[in-house]
Order: sequence, then structure tokens, then C-alpha cells
Amino acid sequence: MKLRAIAGILLALCSIVAAPSVAAEEEDPVVVIGFSGLLWRDVTEESTPNLYKFVEDSSGANMVVRTVEETTCPTEGWLTVGAGQRAIDPVNGCQKVGEGDWAGLKEANQESSYRAELGLLGDTLQDQDVAAVGPGAKLALTNSAGEFTGEYSDNYADVAGSDLITVDLGAIRYPGDELSSHQGDEYRPRGAIDKFLAAFKGTDAPPPEVVPQIEELDARFGELMTEVPPNAKILVTSVGDAQEAAPQLGFMAVRDGEGLASSDATRQPGLVQLTDVFPTIVSWLEPDAPVLERVVGSEIRGGDGVVDVASRLADDQERSENVRPFVGPFYVGVLLLAAVTGLAAWRVLRRGGRVRGLGRFAAWVASLPVASLLINVFPWWRFAVPWIALFAGMGLIAGLIMAVAYMVPRRDKVEAPIAIIGAITALTLIIDVLADTVTSHYPLQLASLLGTQPQVGGRFYGLSNASFAIMAVGLLLAASYVAARVRWGGVFLAVVGVAAILIDGSATLGADFGGPPALVVGFVLAGLLIYRVRLTPWWVLGTLLAAGATSLVFSVIDYLRPAAERSHLGRFIQTVIDGGGFEVITRKLSQSLFGLPWWMAVSVFVLAGVVAIWWWYHHTPRPEKEEPSIPLLRHTAFPIIATLVFGMVINDSGVVIPAIGLTVAGLGWAAMSLESVKGREVLAGTAGAEPVRDGDTA
Repeated sequence: MKLRAIAGILLALCSIVAAPSVAAEEEDPVVVIGFSGLLWRDVTEESTPNLYKFVEDSSGANMVVRTVEETTCPTEGWLTVGAGQRAIDPVNGCQKVGEGDWAGLKEANQESSYRAELGLLGDTLQDQDVAAVGPGAKLALTNSAGEFTGEYSDNYADVAGSDLITVDLGAIRYPGDELSSHQGDEYRPRGAIDKFLAAFKGTDAPPPEVVPQIEELDARFGELMTEVPPNAKILVTSVGDAQEAAPQLGFMAVRDGEGLASSDATRQPGLVQLTDVFPTIVSWLEPDAPVLERVVGSEIRGGDGVVDVASRLADDQERSENVRPFVGPFYVGVLLLAAVTGLAAWRVLRRGGRVRGLGRFAAWVASLPVASLLINVFPWWRFAVPWIALFAGMGLIAGLIMAVAYMVPRRDKVEAPIAIIGAITALTLIIDVLADTVTSHYPLQLASLLGTQPQVGGRFYGLSNASFAIMAVGLLLAASYVAARVRWGGVFLAVVGVAAILIDGSATLGADFGGPPALVVGFVLAGLLIYRVRLTPWWVLGTLLAAGATSLVFSVIDYLRPAAERSHLGRFIQTVIDGGGFEVITRKLSQSLFGLPWWMAVSVFVLAGVVAIWWWYHHTPRPEKEEPSIPLLRHTAFPIIATLVFGMVINDSGVVIPAIGLTVAGLGWAAMSLESVKGREVLAGTAGAEPVRDGDTA
């Protein structure tokens, strides 16, 4: 009897100890709820009470649903969740979720630019108890063989005991843009013209027919939440767009903390991307999974501050949507202004005549790129007519920069103003990058005319390619001006160059892979010109080796950090280790020259490099030559052009880098020439025209 009593007591104690862990395991599932087309501006206390209530106790962020094409279909979104990489649906338009042939989907994605491994999530979680509710949820958990090995049901209650439950709540679609609008058409990747036209497209306000869809989605969400355990880890997210006109930022909320959610992939509070969902799910269930070493995204983390999440994220979304359709007009307008101003300056310099105001106008146009960033200090998108506030404000800021540049120097009205404009341009971007590490708001570059668009999902932090171009030009103009006038000019130039390279290439700051090598080339050439050093083959070889080693060092340092904290620099090293480095490099080379085959792009760049080096060798100034009338022009022309061309070669923005960079530099050179009587006489004389008379000064 005593033994039986003791055994009974021990059994009771064991059950008491074990019960909480079993209960905790049963009450702590991971629930991922997805849908397409819901935006933060749609979430209000009146129209979506259930989602609004969920947000009150959660962290939120705008979700970048962009995959490969301009807009994302539900099938593409769910495939991206399951692959951890941007996926495509091989039809033009959106086929109904779950109806695509798995073999066809897999083959199309293997041939796409991102080579998404469909079924990777299903393979990774093969030992977990998983379940799906709805066709999209099932698609995300299908393994690479095209098999779904978990439980499937149309009702959450039937699968409530699983470790991971994905739920597809359907899609919101604008009328005329339904799921099967182009089903059956052959898939056609976007070309250069498509990408150009996309910069002119905006999004219209949702039609009234969309409101009932939003209300029905919220009702389904509310019904689902009555069945989800209160302690479950819940991620609610948009996985696709509501229409095809232009990409939009979607809704995302996670039951983790309060305030603005973020991830290491974006490093922006209140902004995450669809590829972050994969590592978030895996990190919650299998935090030591090897696949986390090579994923594109990063785990989504909840916020730690209480803010009005819904209004803040709706405001961020409004800014991104308002700026999007003006990107194309901005580039076209600035480049046309630059071309017309440059031609006018060349005509005046050749033929002589009065040029009142033309030099100042050229300086104003050169200030427009940095003004397009500074305008984001003010909430222009909240005005009644946003585009007027945007462009008028940008013009006023550029005018202020130009006025300050010509007011500050007392005597030197030729070179100093352009050096000041360059310094303002470079310092704006450097301060923006440094401040981005401590602020909770977008950097000036994000959702700007010159920088990047968050809904496109390219770059979220650091320096974009266009921003790098104007920063490099500004630095070379300002640093070369000072270096030629101070005793320790070489030391000054070296310090500025090293500091710029460290800021641009650091994974925690600029995170720019292609920028540091171009800066190395530019600053070395600038130093050689200022000190009249002949360019020899050894200088060329040493400079190129140093340029290549710079980005490699930054990438390796970033690779040595934990996988979840790496930027695209460290992930590139992992890609090289996995055997995909050559594909990344050739893709960038091809994109830099409008999609030409990579070998043809290499041939063009090599030929251009040989011609440039030959020209330099035969035109390097010798000590016996007379000092040029505008030293800053001579000291910066070749270094800046070489920097921009080199930057174009190793980045994927193509001619955008030299085009926007030469807008600043070229008009700066024109302004200096127009302000210099001697400079105009030199150029006019070389053209065979009469010298400009002193009475024709500006």
C-alpha cells in the first residue's frame, strides 16, 4: 500500500510539472495570416474594427510586397513566402491561386533573374507539424517536390493543434483587375521601356466597390481571431497588390511589442519586405536552421515604442504613392534643363556675347538634385495639391543653395560657388546616412524623386546609386578646390577620400558595394592631376587593384557578422560561396547597358577604358605648361567622369549614374566658365571665334 501511495504521489507530481509545458506548447502556435490588397489607409476603427483592435496590441509596418515584376499577384506573393526569395507567376496577369502547374512554376522561377527555390519553406519545416487554411496558405507550405505534407482545411478549428498554421483570407481586387484578367498569356519580362514608363505611373484612389471587400476581409479576420489562442505568435500581412497600375505598400502587423516593426533587411522602423516573412517563420520555429545563413530577408521584430501606428504608416504610404508618378517627370525635366543650359553655355562661350544670369541659372539647375532630397524635410505630400508643393519647394531650395553659394565668397565668384554647391550636396547625403542610424523616420533618399521608392523594394538604407553619383561629384568638386589651395592639400584630399569611402562602403552606413571602388579611382586621379603626376601603367594597375580590394574588404567584414545582421554586401559573399556570384555580376553588367549580353557590356567598358587612359597619357599637364584659367575644371573633369563611368560599370542603374552626376558636374563647369572672362576667352579662341570683350562680362 505504501509503495502504491508513493507511486501515486510521484505520478501526480510529474503530471503537475509536465502539464504547464504541454499546455504552453498547445497554446503557443505560430499563425501566419495573409491576404492581398489591404493598405494601411484602409485600416480604420469604423471600416475595419477587428484589424484596428489587433493593431492596438501589436507592432505594425508597411509591407513591401514587390517580387519580380512591377506589381505582385497573390500567387507570386504566396510563392515568395514559401521560397524566401522574389518569385514570379509565369502568366501576364494573375491566375487564380493554386491553379498553376507546380512544375511550370518551378521551371519559370529557376529561369527568372532571382532564381527562387520554390518549396524551400516546406523543405525546411518538414519535421514540424504544419497546417494550411486556404489555397495560398497551402502553396506557401508546399515542398520543393510539389507536395503538401501537412493538414489542410477550410476551417481553422480543424487544424488548431498544429505548430504552424498559415491562413489565406483571400484578396481585395479593384474592378477590371480580377485574378484571372490575363490568365493563359505567355509571361513576358519587363523591358527597358516598361521600366521607364513605370516611373510615370501613379495609383488612383480605390473605387467604392472595394469598400465591401475590405469590410468582408475584416469580418473574416475577426471570426478567425475568436479561434486563435491568445498567446499565439501571430503575423498578419499583405502578400500582393490590389491592382496592376503601380506597386503599393501593404499592411503588416505582428503580435510582438508595440509601435513600429522593422527588420535588418530594411533597417527602417515601420518598413519590412515580403522576403522577411520566410526568416521570421523559420526563426520562430527553428532558430538554428542552416537555411537562415543564406536567406535574402531578415526576421521581423516588434517595436518598443508606443506611437499612433495606423496614422504614421498611412502617412508614410501616402508619401510614397505621391512621389512615385513624378520620378519620371523629374528626371526628364532635370536632364532637359541640363541639356538646354549646357548647349546655351557652349554657344555663348564659343561666340561671345552677354551672358547675364546664365551662369547662375546653370548653378541653380546643378542644385536641383540635392534639393529633391531636402524637400522631404517638409511634408509636401500633405498639401492640397502635392505636386505643386513638391516642385515649387524643390525650386525654392535650389535657389537658396545657389544664392548662398554666390553670397559667401567675397572675391572668388568663379570656382568657390561651385565648390560650395558640391560641399552642400555631399554633406547633405553624408549627414542623411549618419542620421539614419539614430532616427525613426525615413532618410531623405527613401521615397524621394532622386533616391529609391520603398514600394519597389530595391534599397531601403545607405546610399542609392543616384545619390552616390551626386555625392561623389560634390566631394570631388569641394575637396579638389580646397586641396589646391592649402599647404597640406594632399593630406586633406586623402583624409576626405578615406572618410567618404568608409562611410559609403560600411555595411552599417552607406552599404554601397559599387561606390567605394569608384571613389578610389576618382580621388587617386584627382590627386595625380593636382600634383601633376604622370599616369603610368603602374598607377593604373595599382588603382584598379585598390579599387577592387576595397569593396571585397567591406563585403568580407560584413560576411563575418551574424547571418541575420548582414547587409547585401555580406550576402554577396555567401552567394559567391554558394556558386551564384558570376550570375550576380553578369546580371549587373547587363543591366548597366540596357540589357546587352554581359560579354558585350564588358567589351564596351574595356574599349572605353583604353581610350580614356590613352587620352589621359597624352594630355596630362606638364610642369612647363601654363596654369589653366580655371584650375578646378582641369582638376576635376577627368576624375569625375572616370568615377561616374566606373560606378556605372559595377552598379545596375545603368546610365542613371553618369547622367545625374554630370548634371551636377557639367553645369558646375559651365557656370565656372561663364563667370570667368579669361575662361570664356580661352574657349572662344579654341573655337576660332573673336575673344569676348571686357564689356560683355556677366
